[in-house]
Order: sequence, then structure tokens, then C-alpha cells
Amino acid sequence: MGAANTADRVTQLLSQLVSIDSVNLDMPGATNGEKRHSDFIAGLGREMGLEVSQTEVLSGRPNVLLELKQPDARRKFLFDIHLDTVPLGGERAGLDPIVEDGRLYGRGACDTKGSMAAALLALERLVADPPADGCDVALLGTVDEEYLKRGVDFALHSGLTADAALVGEPTNLRPVTAHKGVVRWEIVTRGRTAHTSRPDRGVNAIYAMTHVIDVLRERFEVGGMVGPHPLCGESTLTVSTIRGGVQVNIVPDECRIEIDRRTLPGENGTEFFEAVKSELRDLVAREPWIEVECLDPFLYEDGVDTAPDAPLVRHVQGACEKLGLPNALSGVPYGTDGASLAPAGIETVILGPGSIEQAHSPVEWVELEQVEKCATLYDDTVRRFAASGD
Repeated sequence: MGAANTADRVTQLLSQLVSIDSVNLDMPGATNGEKRHSDFIAGLGREMGLEVSQTEVLSGRPNVLLELKQPDARRKFLFDIHLDTVPLGGERAGLDPIVEDGRLYGRGACDTKGSMAAALLALERLVADPPADGCDVALLGTVDEEYLKRGVDFALHSGLTADAALVGEPTNLRPVTAHKGVVRWEIVTRGRTAHTSRPDRGVNAIYAMTHVIDVLRERFEVGGMVGPHPLCGESTLTVSTIRGGVQVNIVPDECRIEIDRRTLPGENGTEFFEAVKSELRDLVAREPWIEVECLDPFLYEDGVDTAPDAPLVRHVQGACEKLGLPNALSGVPYGTDGASLAPAGIETVILGPGSIEQAHSPVEWVELEQVEKCATLYDDTVRRFAASGD
């Protein structure tokens, strides 16, 4: 396929993907979820002659798996790319992609439909010219990555295995071998209602929460347990939502906050959570009027820290070098499906077109040339992995 034809194919395929509404159903304004996106990928897989399966993870929200199986295959290479996007609203293009100055604009363009387009194009090439030495290749499209990552977890619990995985995320085609984990939970303070004309008769739960927030910021806002990490820096903590009170003339008897803690690779999320509870017990000992409860976390994710000399890392770096791309290893503060794949014993590298700076933004875009290069990068990495035998 000539260069012009490849560029046209990239634009066509990515435009089709972006035009599909696949907003995560757990997010505001979502109506369709990932099913149409999953169905579209399944259709392309069948056209390529691949084995195709769709598995419902949540009601009306199926993962999709495309598999290129080869005789006597002893190993498997996996592309993992999520199907869901964050909500629409206010961004340029949205579900009506715009191509301008070498960029394609629209929701999901870089996070992560650019990676999906690149993986599908790589699969087309691998079908036409299968990799040597009997290596199976699979593309898993997962639901729910943007919320609780239930898609990848379901696939692993259902028996999905692989020897190596490239997770498609916007890294500007730089190989990412480390990223942070996350712990998310809710803290509640409780008080006693009273009329605001006599606040002394009540106990203000919002005031109590200000003391809790002070402790969290002083002790855990940056750093705390381990670190810094050479690629990921320091751990961080953010109080990201707050709710309290029912009416302006009533002393509030309850206040709730949600916390997002970005942990470092190797940092134990359970130990960190226990450290927070210990600090809050000390607070109550100093301020007995405060009643506070830490609810159990609703999300635990490990970080990723793939060894720099792992075989997959070497293959990715070699493919990058061949294309004249930077091959220095990077770390990122956000999470990916790799947080589930790596603990399952799958060598994992995160790599894809576009920048995280555009992901989730009102003006999301990806450079089409990066998507085209990524398809070549993905294809070459698989071939290197298959030929190496390691």
C-alpha cells in the first residue's frame, strides 16, 4: 500500500471510529455506551478473516476480541485498547470529526481511537503477511477503562492470557514502562443539626471536614509512603469532590468527600489506606467532637513498572529507533489497563499516538501522521517479538 493510500486509510478509519458515540455509561450524558464501537471492531475483524468474539461485561457493554491464530503457536502478543470515551460537551468536533492541518479533531481522537486505528491497520498487515515462528496476535477492545476498568478485569478473570501486551494510550509514540496506581475512597464526617440562629446547639459536619482535609493535605498531598520513583516522581493526593448540608439555615449534620490518591509503583495501597485511618484516629484523639469514618475504597489499582531490560521493552525500543522516534523510556502519572495486565504476569508497555494533554479536553485531536507511524510501530514490534523467541 502506497504512502498516500495509507494516509487516506488512516483518515477514513479514524473518522469512522470517532463518529461512533462510545461515552462510558457511568458518566454524565451517556446514552449508548461501548456497544456500537465493539460491534464496529467485530465487523472489521470478520472482514479480515480473524476469529472474533464479543463478551458482555456489563448490560449492553461487550468487550471485543480479535484473534489471529497461527499453527503451532507457543506465544501470544496482545494489543489492549479501550472502547469507551469520556463525555461529550463543548469540545470541537465531538462526534463529527474535522481534519485540518494534519490533525483529526473529535472526542476520543487520541484517547484512544487513534491507538485503535493503528492497531487495526497493524492487524491488516499481519493478516496479509503473518509473523514468523507461530505467534498468535490478539486485539482486545475493553469497556469501562475510563471508570473502574471492569472490561480488562473481566477478560483476565475469564481466562485471557498473553506473553506481552502493548496498551494503546496517548504517549506521543514514546514507550511508557511505568505509571502510577490509584486508590479512591470516601470520607464522611457526621455532626448534629440545629437552626443556624443557634449554631452552638449543633455540631457542624462541614467544619469537622475542614480539619480532616487539613490532615490529608499536610500529611499526604505530595509523597508520604515511598518514593520518589525515577520515572513517575512523587505520589499525590487530591480531594476531588465535597458534599454537605441540606439548606442554608440548617447546621449540616453530614459532609462527604471523595479522595483520589495516585500511588507509586511498588507502593501498597492497603498500607497507605491504613496510614490515613491512623492519622484520622489521631485527629479524633486531639479533637473529640469530630466524628469521622473512612469508607472502604471503591477502586484499587496497582502501578506498572516493567523492567527496562524486559524483552518487550527491547523490541519496542528497536522498532522506535528504526522509525527515527525517541526510544527513551518514560513514566506517566495516569493509569491504564496495564494496571491489570502487568500483575497477571504479562509484560506490558504503554504506547500510542497523541498527547495526554489533549485527552478529555474540549479540543481533542491527534496528528494523523502519528497514527500512521504507530501502525508501523505496532506491526514491527509484533514481528520482532515473534522472531525473537523470548
